[in-house]
Amino acid sequence: MKNLVFAGLAGWVLLMTMASYAFAGDEGQGADLYLQDVQPMTTMECARCHYSAFVDIRDQGGLHQQPCTDCHQVYHNFKPSVPMKDKLPQCADCHDAPHGDLFVGCLGCHTNAHAPVTSLIGVDKLAKDCEACHGEQQSEIKEFPSAHAEILCSDCHHSRHGNRPSCNECHEDVHTPYIDTEKCVACHAPHSPLEVTYGEETPSKLCSGCHEEVLEALTGSSKKHSVLQCAFCHVEKHGNIPACQDCHESGPHNESMIKKFTGCQDCHGAAHVLKLQ
Repeated sequence: MKNLVFAGLAGWVLLMTMASYAFAGDEGQGADLYLQDVQPMTTMECARCHYSAFVDIRDQGGLHQQPCTDCHQVYHNFKPSVPMKDKLPQCADCHDAPHGDLFVGCLGCHTNAHAPVTSLIGVDKLAKDCEACHGEQQSEIKEFPSAHAEILCSDCHHSRHGNRPSCNECHEDVHTPYIDTEKCVACHAPHSPLEVTYGEETPSKLCSGCHEEVLEALTGSSKKHSVLQCAFCHVEKHGNIPACQDCHESGPHNESMIKKFTGCQDCHGAAHVLKLQ
């Protein structure tokens, strides 16, 4: 009997002790729980429920790799009276209108805000709007007709927006010993490829791809022209043929002598050899 009484008393004491912890107001318990300052959620706390969004940002977020609360300053508020624009952040809060007034519905192209670049819609769907952002390139390709003007932007800039293809994807048989895009565009601007321009530092070896015999004649000569780069005389634009007077002015000969000839080559032959006739 005494044991039963003791067990009953012990149980009552345990029950009252638990109640005291629940209602006595110890820190983090009972009413005091609601007296604490509410701290913003951390990104890792958001990830517990929104794991797929966390993974998207982690693997493909680009510049969006920042704390969730930088964008989601108002969250978990789905009362019917709260407009959607107040529940979710607006792209324009940070980005203003990066593509102009014609493209303000960001998610129409960037379909996943947590992976804004990789979720961009295909170039086939973007092709109709290229000129809206790339007007300078469109004007250039129309002003300087070439085979490049006869194809779609997406034929070259395929796979994804921003893709810059290798020239050799189409031009397998190049005319120079240089076979990479960097060397091609040194002379051929992609949107006006036939308007070939170059600087004085352009090596003559580049010209030999099409003008091999001419370069052999130049380098095989014993005259002073043989030490010059092709681009020294044929400056700036492909096809430019300078006059001898551009460098030599009237030359070493007197005016009365020059009048007897139609030009310097009457005596000196081709400028690449300068072999006296």
